[in-house]
Amino acid sequence: MTQDEKELKKRNNRRDAQLCRENKEYMTKIICCLRDEDVPDMQVEDIRQDITDMLLDAQERGEKAETVLGEDYRTFCGEILESLKDREAKDQDRKKFGILLMWFPFVGMFCSGAAAGMKILQHTPWSPAEFLYTLLYFAVWTFISAAVYVTAGKKFYMKKSYFEGRRKTIAVLLALFFAAAEAVFWLTGI
Repeated sequence: MTQDEKELKKRNNRRDAQLCRENKEYMTKIICCLRDEDVPDMQVEDIRQDITDMLLDAQERGEKAETVLGEDYRTFCGEILESLKDREAKDQDRKKFGILLMWFPFVGMFCSGAAAGMKILQHTPWSPAEFLYTLLYFAVWTFISAAVYVTAGKKFYMKKSYFEGRRKTIAVLLALFFAAAEAVFWLTGI
């Protein structure tokens, strides 16, 4: 559990103490229902904070939880879970797009290596200008990826490390392979 989660949980516990017994019981049923559905703890605490706000406001007006949130807590939990699924689907789409953007430099490196490979297959001389031209692919795609990362990286979940374990090894090996291949092509002047 992160420090933010611990602080939010403590704050929620302090605020829950202000609820009357009936509202506390209703809140407990909702939280148990969400935890039974394997909602992540941080999301549960965020939802708990929002519901506590609603219940404290209702309590000041003299209303009970059943009046504000509905007689059946399961129906209310179902609505929460449905909204979380919609949000999760949108988050997954953004995450996939972010992963695609993170692979852009490797796409550029592949295009660069393919251009160098074409030179070998054509048995044409390799000049420093052509070497720089092939590196242009890599530079353009890296620039696009970096620009998106800086401007909207958090929105596309690019801040979270996608390159872990095997993926990291594959990415590093690809980068080394294409960089070494281009260096060899340039140095040998094929």
